Amino acid sequence: MYNLLIVDDEVVVRTSLSTIVDWEKLGFTLVGSVSSGKAALSLMRGTPVDVLLTDIKMPIMDGIALMEQMQSHPQPPLVIVLSAYSDFELVRKAFKLGAVDYIVKSDITPEQIFVTMDGILAKLGERGARDRQPPRADRPDEILRGMALGTKEIDSAFFNGRYFVACLEIDDFNAQRQRFGTNIDAELTQPMLEFAGQISRIASGGVITSLSWTRYLLYYSGQADASAQQMLSICAQLQRVWNNYMNITVSVGISGAGEAHDQFPSLLQEAYDCVALKHMFGSGAALFRGDHAVSVLLDLRVRDDLSAPLVSALRNAHIPKLLEYQEKLSASLEEGTVADARGAALRLSLQTAAMLADEGIALWNVLESGQGRNLLPLIESLPTVQDIRGWLVGFIRRVADYLADSRVHEHMDVIKKAKSYIQNRYADPTLSLASVARHVGLNEKYFSSRFNHEMGIGFSAY
Repeated sequence: MYNLLIVDDEVVVRTSLSTIVDWEKLGFTLVGSVSSGKAALSLMRGTPVDVLLTDIKMPIMDGIALMEQMQSHPQPPLVIVLSAYSDFELVRKAFKLGAVDYIVKSDITPEQIFVTMDGILAKLGERGARDRQPPRADRPDEILRGMALGTKEIDSAFFNGRYFVACLEIDDFNAQRQRFGTNIDAELTQPMLEFAGQISRIASGGVITSLSWTRYLLYYSGQADASAQQMLSICAQLQRVWNNYMNITVSVGISGAGEAHDQFPSLLQEAYDCVALKHMFGSGAALFRGDHAVSVLLDLRVRDDLSAPLVSALRNAHIPKLLEYQEKLSASLEEGTVADARGAALRLSLQTAAMLADEGIALWNVLESGQGRNLLPLIESLPTVQDIRGWLVGFIRRVADYLADSRVHEHMDVIKKAKSYIQNRYADPTLSLASVARHVGLNEKYFSSRFNHEMGIGFSAY
């Protein structure tokens, strides 16, 4: 058995990770579940840890600082990082510090954990039994993935002439997941890569690799004559192939042109930034910095205003703070021009879309029909500050209501699942609070409290 430590500042995430699978059956002993890197270091002083499953962003000490502290350890644990979609630059930094895998928080499922930990077991088995065969040359897709994740140095020999980078992201992955069973690598990832490899322009001048179950990376070089239009055309063909043969819709973010190998990190980030705008344009978007609307939104993302604390209050369902920041935003709009107000509305929309994406929710599923398809012309069509302010109030209300409803449904789904399990096994003498809690993926104390709150009656009495 190998010792596993979970580190995350969100109690719901820690609880979910602790109970989502039977860790002992996977070959791991869960030695702790703590809320910061500092608490993790304290625990590891007295307890050996083989595998660390840690969030990147945490108060007190985050995952990056934790990994930096472990650099001097004679045999540090293998590290799997937990991230949001918007944290990919931090994921690259984590890989440079020695992380061996990463999981996007909104994609956490038992299947994802099984696949990840299978790979971790293999890596643990390799410790102390290093491969003595001469190293083989990496395949191009492995080189591209390694450079993107930061596990390999940028290889100048890989790049050939003028090139582009595209990030392709599956839309509404949670809705797709059930179609592909438990072996998503074999049923989803590999077929997607195989279909891509059959496109002649990718086979002759491109390399495609998977970064996660939801995100793919395409490199294309057309020697000296590669153009943005060629890259847009290739990506559109790839979108059609995946849609026609696998019924998968993806959005694409495309970088500008690169001429030198050392431009790769900045072009990679540009592709990520572009695809992060997809919730403003609707499912299946192809987004390129050269497009005026995309350029406007990318420039707006970097400005600071009242959007960040307002979106934080939305995420945490902190109604007093939400109302306070909404009033401040409304007051600030009155002091500026129509152009200022439109910029504030777009920034709030962008930050809200990013927050929802980290929760596994698409903005276009939250807004009224048609409004999620392209918010830029909608907001730019509002003629006055008062119109923009009215739209913003309605937008905030719709998002808050959607999140409240989804959390209620999430709670009720757990209780509904528990009640069904009890109904089918009430005569089983082994039925217990612990067995039902395991079935719904929660620890006993938290499940008992939630059951009592939702049902108005304790588990035993029920």
